[in-house]
Amino acid sequence: MRRDAPTSMATIVDKSKLKAIAFLVGASALAGCVGGTTYGTGVSQEEQTVQDLSNMLTLKQKREKIDYSPRPDLIVPDNKQALAEPIDTASTTSNPDWPETPEQRIARVRAQAGEIDARTGDYSQEELRRAKEGIAIDDSGYTKQEFVPGQTDRDGNTILVRGDTPTRARVLKAKEDMKISTGPKRKYLTEPPIEYRIAAETAPQGAEAFTPEELAAREEEKKRLRNEGFKSLTSKN
Repeated sequence: MRRDAPTSMATIVDKSKLKAIAFLVGASALAGCVGGTTYGTGVSQEEQTVQDLSNMLTLKQKREKIDYSPRPDLIVPDNKQALAEPIDTASTTSNPDWPETPEQRIARVRAQAGEIDARTGDYSQEELRRAKEGIAIDDSGYTKQEFVPGQTDRDGNTILVRGDTPTRARVLKAKEDMKISTGPKRKYLTEPPIEYRIAAETAPQGAEAFTPEELAAREEEKKRLRNEGFKSLTSKN
């Protein structure tokens, strides 16, 4: 009995050391949980790790099953030949305010690029391309004979520059006429009403409304514009 006493004492000492070590480890862990950074969540990193591990080890709670009722069948009309027309609402393509697709916008821009500005008579993009390449096309879309300055087309309009189209000649003539009368359209609110722009029957019209000096000045201005237009077109080519 006396020989076994030292062994039992050593065992008791070892167990007490292990308990002390375990106590220190647990205290340090608790101290880390209490004083650790929470990053605004109110829970430290160590505590959150313990909670996550405990949640992983615990069994999932049984939830109530959701009652999914099957979708009813479609209602098919008896007469399939005479179907009702869809309701025309504001969200359909027939609405004028419906936004156009990119393809429709490209087609509209290309169509407008080939048209002539009837109000200003400016060259369109298509006409500029034709003038640069030396191509002249008539109203029907076919290549026509090149017109020279001073030549008149079939409608009696005078061509101002080389390679000019009859359509542009008509537009320029209409533009000259608009200098005398602004036309029957009212574009801005600051313009006078249309009835105020209608001349009286006894009022002089056209060349009669100008003096010989004014008519001569207009002819000089036309010659100057004709020469400038011819020079600009030849410089581009």
